[in-house]
Amino acid sequence: MLVAVLSMLLGAERAQPAPATSAPGGEPAQEAKAAPAPVTLAEIAGRAESATADLREIETGLADEDIADTIERALPTVVREIDVRLRENARILAQRPSLDLLRSVERTIQGLRDNLGRWTRALDQRSAQLDRDLARIAEIEKVWNETIKLARSSGSSPDLVQRVQSLLGAAQRTRSAVDRQRAQVVRLQSRVAAQEFRITEALESVRQARDSTLARIFEKDSPAVWSPQVANRAGGQLVLEGQESWMAQLATLESYLARQWSRLLLHAALFALLAAGLFRARRSAAEWTAKEPWLQRTAAVFALPLATAFVLTFVGSRWIYPQAPRLLWVIIGAAALLPTVAVLRRLLAPRLWPILYAVLAFYFVDQVRAVTASMVLIPRLLFLIETLGGVAFLLWFLVSDRATDGDRAFQTEGPSPRAVGFASRVACVLFAAAAIANAAGYVTLANLIGNAVLRSAYLGIILYTTVAILDGLVMIALRVRPLAVLRMVERHRELLRRRIRLVLAWAALALWSLFVLDRLVLRDKVISGVKEALTTELTIGSISISPGDVIAFGLTVWASFLVSRFVRFILDEEVYPHAHLQRGLPYAISNTLHYAILVAGFLLAVAALGFDMTKFTILAGAFTVGVGFGLQAIFNNFVSGLILLFERPVQIGDMIQLDDNTSGIVERIGIRASVVRTPAGSEIIVPNSKLISERVINWTLSDRQRGMELPVSVAHGADAKRVISVMERVATGHPLVSKEPPPEGLLVKLGPDWMGFELRASTDRVEDWMKVRSELAVAITEALAAEKIAMK
Repeated sequence: MLVAVLSMLLGAERAQPAPATSAPGGEPAQEAKAAPAPVTLAEIAGRAESATADLREIETGLADEDIADTIERALPTVVREIDVRLRENARILAQRPSLDLLRSVERTIQGLRDNLGRWTRALDQRSAQLDRDLARIAEIEKVWNETIKLARSSGSSPDLVQRVQSLLGAAQRTRSAVDRQRAQVVRLQSRVAAQEFRITEALESVRQARDSTLARIFEKDSPAVWSPQVANRAGGQLVLEGQESWMAQLATLESYLARQWSRLLLHAALFALLAAGLFRARRSAAEWTAKEPWLQRTAAVFALPLATAFVLTFVGSRWIYPQAPRLLWVIIGAAALLPTVAVLRRLLAPRLWPILYAVLAFYFVDQVRAVTASMVLIPRLLFLIETLGGVAFLLWFLVSDRATDGDRAFQTEGPSPRAVGFASRVACVLFAAAAIANAAGYVTLANLIGNAVLRSAYLGIILYTTVAILDGLVMIALRVRPLAVLRMVERHRELLRRRIRLVLAWAALALWSLFVLDRLVLRDKVISGVKEALTTELTIGSISISPGDVIAFGLTVWASFLVSRFVRFILDEEVYPHAHLQRGLPYAISNTLHYAILVAGFLLAVAALGFDMTKFTILAGAFTVGVGFGLQAIFNNFVSGLILLFERPVQIGDMIQLDDNTSGIVERIGIRASVVRTPAGSEIIVPNSKLISERVINWTLSDRQRGMELPVSVAHGADAKRVISVMERVATGHPLVSKEPPPEGLLVKLGPDWMGFELRASTDRVEDWMKVRSELAVAITEALAAEKIAMK
């Protein structure tokens, strides 16, 4: 109300004309702004139409901009919700709540404050627009008031005067409409500001309570459970507190649903879409499981599509229902229990089912604790029973050897028995500590420890389920279009799925770790400590370096290797098989990209290390000069390797022969040397400069054909044509001898008592040419013997 009165007074003050000042001589001073010029009589018709369009535009804006009406309709519901929530929160703050509960209350109040802040900004924008509209109307009225004076003084026609009067009447009506809406906006600004003030005060109270709770974590803040003070709280007082709390939470839930009823429709639509997609995926998953039984565990998430859809929507309910009251979370959580059990029973090994049932039972008790959070004794007693039950259950679980006995069907992908056993022992110790602290009166400490264990268990199960469901969706995605048509997916489907699941698992582990640290009130301290450790600089001369810079350098270099491998993988699997490039060109492109990505990654790593790139350029130049003088051979081999990659006189798979008669197949062209495998199986490391500067015979530079020459000597007097025919027939019949060019037998020498023939043939099996030549020699010997032709 005070804000509205001040706004009206300020508006009235602005509306009063400023008094005219006088010059020293008593004459009026010149006005700061000249009076608007009237519209000439000849322009009245056209200008009046333009002014009418401006007024109509303003009126249309008044009708379209209904933000004030929307806020005015919603504000009473929000005010009732704020009243109920603040009363309930005041009761909670009076009972020394846990840090988890304070976080929940703070998050809810902050959400209400954000909503009111959005309303305030919208009203401010609307008020500014209305002020601009009033300024436009005032300008129109000034111009046309001067115009009507001119029209009357000049004896214009009555129709023209009537047109101007009609325009001024329309301006007055538009001004009245704008004034009404502006008054409504000012009134709403005052009411929203009052609620913002209440919310800000409540938020400050919650933050003070949180700071106070953090300060007394290790202090005794409540009487022991066996003290008479605790016993005196029983009876009718608890019943009365319970009734008041229940009615308040019902009122909060009613107000929230009245304000956010569209969220229920969104939840239902999302559930329907997910269920329909999972029903469709279930049929495909059943077909794939029949062909590949090892997919059975992954496909289990599709066996219950309705339950899986409900679990997924439950995971996203925090985004669907912002600032939802505790009672709504209790209802949603209770409704999600059975679907969660149904899904997790298919994902977890039977040995872990008792843990599943126990965690869900604890979750149910926690919902009861949430409902009774504003009561003094009930939440504490329930939590004591919960922690004692956790100790008893985990002792039974460890003694029964379920924590160490693995289930063979689930050992490959499920939690390892060793990890389960370790987590069970840690949780048992923490539950015992929480129970003892609770009983002794250290309730804040007990809540911190126990809630951290329980909340981390809940989140662990949710993340485990989510990763399993996403793994199933990835399995589906890799088997349907468009991914299924990719060659790399077809050849490496299971590899890609394992890598994606590994990334999801590490992301879930990181999220869970941050959550646990936050529950233990250690996240900010750990993060600040890590930042301080990483940013601590070590100065050596003029160089300052920190552990963070070193880690950034290593991560950047590692990432460049990963990017290089990924790019080459895509090229090898998807690009090269369809590009039909010349032999050796794919290898050259891949190696060039590999070196380019590594160099770029190294430069980025150096920049991340904190070095001045200008100084680095100077050092790189000096290093290059040093290489040129001191490491000439290595630098020569490096440049020769680049020439080999681009000019490609020698390629991977070529059969080459060096000057020392060493021959073999090129297996790799490296940055300094190449590897040649000889027929004997040894590998020769050949410097790249030797392949460039010395004589090298490449048997497969233009094609894969390897020529063979086989000399044959027979006794004088044999039929030469018959010998040639036998040689060509044997060579043509060999499966590894190329048909083009065809084998050719020639008479090349004549001796006193012998004739020298030569068989010329080729094969595309370069690596086996000596074997083919040997087989041809044996076959020709046998064929000539069968033809009664004596060899010399």
